[in-house]
Amino acid sequence: MRKQIPLTEYIIAANIMQLRLNLNIEQYIQDDGKVQLVQNIVERMNIQEIFKNDNNKGRKPSVNPITMLKVIIFCYSEGIYSTRAIEKMCKYDLRVKYILNEEKQVDHSTISRYQKRLIGTTEKLLQEFTQILIEEKLIDLSSVYIDRNKD
Repeated sequence: MRKQIPLTEYIIAANIMQLRLNLNIEQYIQDDGKVQLVQNIVERMNIQEIFKNDNNKGRKPSVNPITMLKVIIFCYSEGIYSTRAIEKMCKYDLRVKYILNEEKQVDHSTISRYQKRLIGTTEKLLQEFTQILIEEKLIDLSSVYIDRNKD
């Protein structure tokens, strides 16, 4: 008996059903240094503060919390703050798919729950993230600009 391939593995192109190829997305994100930068910085950060109040009650998170932090920081760096917009990035943006590394699809309610977990630690995370950027000489603090434009 032949194993049947589910219809979700096919796409329709020009009225022909064609098998979907699982491409290696790593080749598409090589030129975008921001993805690797976010991943490397988060790996260097001391994020034990975020998880210290976690207990074993409740369900297991659908996505690794460190991976979720990487996704959120990357989306914020792209100017995307809405949980639904981040969910859309997780579905369609190859860079975010690369960060997720084949983990379960993230929905907006999961993103929202995770953001609420970060509320008390965002300032400390930002300080540590900025400090690593300074140590790596990726930002220069010799000039400070203040924008006083009123919208």
